[in-house]
Amino acid sequence: MDIVFLGYILFQLLLCGHLVFPTVLSLLGKRRNLKSESWEDESLMQPDYAIIVTYYERLDFLSSLVDSVNQLNYENYVVYIVADNFKGEFVDIESDCQKIKLLFPESPLKSNVRSHLFAFNSFIREHDRITIIDGDNLIHPDYLVNLNRAFDRGFIAVQGSRYPKNLDTDYARLDAVGDLYYRYTDRKLLFEAGSSSTLSGSGMAFEKVVYENFIANYTMEGAGFDKVLQYELVKNKYRIAFCGEAIVYDHKTDNSDQLVKQRARWMSTWFRTYKHANVLFFKSIKALDLNGFLFSIVLLRPPLFIIILLAILFTVFNIIYVPFLLLIWMIAGAFFLKTFFNGIKELGATDSMLSSIKRSYRFIFSQFLALLNIRRANKLSVATDHTLKLKEENKIIR
Repeated sequence: MDIVFLGYILFQLLLCGHLVFPTVLSLLGKRRNLKSESWEDESLMQPDYAIIVTYYERLDFLSSLVDSVNQLNYENYVVYIVADNFKGEFVDIESDCQKIKLLFPESPLKSNVRSHLFAFNSFIREHDRITIIDGDNLIHPDYLVNLNRAFDRGFIAVQGSRYPKNLDTDYARLDAVGDLYYRYTDRKLLFEAGSSSTLSGSGMAFEKVVYENFIANYTMEGAGFDKVLQYELVKNKYRIAFCGEAIVYDHKTDNSDQLVKQRARWMSTWFRTYKHANVLFFKSIKALDLNGFLFSIVLLRPPLFIIILLAILFTVFNIIYVPFLLLIWMIAGAFFLKTFFNGIKELGATDSMLSSIKRSYRFIFSQFLALLNIRRANKLSVATDHTLKLKEENKIIR
């Protein structure tokens, strides 16, 4: 058999394997009989948290974020808000100024990690744990309480759940659907199977020394610090816990321009960190490390829309050249669709979110445009530019 033809078949089998992989994780999780979202015991202690929030140029949604902070069922924390390259007006917001510290770097940092390091260097006291929150997030009142339940079981890193706070456009609903799917497969199922939850950039928390050591040695430019961090943790045989009850509310992208810029940065990160996945894959096989092996497969998986586009392309060729592969794609697709719909429904997909799937072709096309912009991904925007402009856009706590 011609080696090129063999490679053609093997490549498709690997792609089909990624579609079936969530089903494998589900079976492994059932065998372990572990439920990642069942953190029943509540700790009576209150470790000291530093809540780090980063903004770039504007302070969109700041008032809403502060309101959610003020409702936390927790006392032992300080919020550090880094206003990088800020261009706005000063307006007061009512809050406990002892718990919220607004920081203005003298020169633009243009990096989440550099902003986090700036916050570290501005700590008013020694904290036990760090949690990273996006500026457009809202925090559930029991967020810190539920994080403690995971930390109390010996984990040094925890990823919570990000729920959508806006579902007013098809783009926002489809973004939320994708987030539900990845929360189900890459966090819940992966953790229950004995591996680690992937990190999502916000709603994540760490023992202070862990994140402090990471940012002190981080050198990569552009987006993707969470992808490098999760690789470093799993490579060193730590497990990242998934705690579904530690909730933040995330602003979803609500138009095509936002989506193109955001996904271009995400895909750029995937390509730049692909080598880490390969290293982890072979290292985990050599060490017989289940955590690293399962996690590396997730890291090796191309973005879902790329798999879908390739599946369409291969279907056309397979009709002519390799008809038996059509059956394999159909079987893999059936497994994927079953996991997809079971997962998003289990995690609470609304009727409007399910209905928006019918119009997902526009969402996929926007991601295709993002792929075309991948080379200039980090120049498109440092921070997501939300079309929805709230009154708190230029407010500042003094």
